[in-house]
Amino acid sequence: MANNSNSRVVRIAIVIGLILLLLLCITPVAYRVGLDYDQQVCFNRLAKEFNVDPKYIEIQNAILEQLKAKINVGIDQKDAINWLENNYSVVVEPFPGSEPNQLDYIRIRKCWLPQNDFTFLFFYSGSGNLKKIEAFIWD
Repeated sequence: MANNSNSRVVRIAIVIGLILLLLLCITPVAYRVGLDYDQQVCFNRLAKEFNVDPKYIEIQNAILEQLKAKINVGIDQKDAINWLENNYSVVVEPFPGSEPNQLDYIRIRKCWLPQNDFTFLFFYSGSGNLKKIEAFIWD
């Protein structure tokens, strides 16, 4: 009786182990498929909106031109960030290793997954006024 119980426990453990192994193998594939799907749907929608090719760099450049047209050089850092927050879904962070209040790393959320965010750098003068905006791509 105890032998039968032990073999049942072993079988259950093996099944659970196989299920966990399967999940570990499927998760990265599902993530990649979801990322690609989000990118395809989102980039096609944005390409139509901006009248550009559905490529990251093309859409990013269109957003950059829109930012440059709407946010004037010389504007105060707080005003620039307020404008961004009022007009986009954004994440604003100081750029790693930069002087305080001199360089912001801006992620504009246009797609569902954050890996498809569009990234920009906002450079400020020592007095906190916007000097320039540049598109940014991590290499």
